[in-house]
Amino acid sequence: MTSASFTVSKQDALALASQYYRHSPTVRRARLLGHLSVPVLMGLLGILILCQNSADKTAAILVLGWGLIWALFYPRYHTWHLMRTAERMFKESSYDRTFGTYRLILNEDGIGSSSPVGEGRYAWSAVSP
Repeated sequence: MTSASFTVSKQDALALASQYYRHSPTVRRARLLGHLSVPVLMGLLGILILCQNSADKTAAILVLGWGLIWALFYPRYHTWHLMRTAERMFKESSYDRTFGTYRLILNEDGIGSSSPVGEGRYAWSAVSP
């Protein structure tokens, strides 16, 4: 008989979510779109304001400055927002029950497991040649 026991905590779930957000192609595309779309639009708007003869240059500088600030700080904000959302989700009562000690047992009869949400058994079945 072989058994393994481990504990899953909220910090483990947050670390898993962080790893997922860091390497997910979908999250990367969303971050890139959010990161580039606002500065590009602000840049175009700033250029249009500067090209007008009667335009106020202060408005163009403010628009271009906002685009630059967005480009510098959006990636950090996006990561912070994703982690804050994950933390809120894990505070829900349904997730709270899944944190705790898990145990897996392997023996000749089959596999057994126990977790904070229940226990289970799976018996080996004979495989015909």
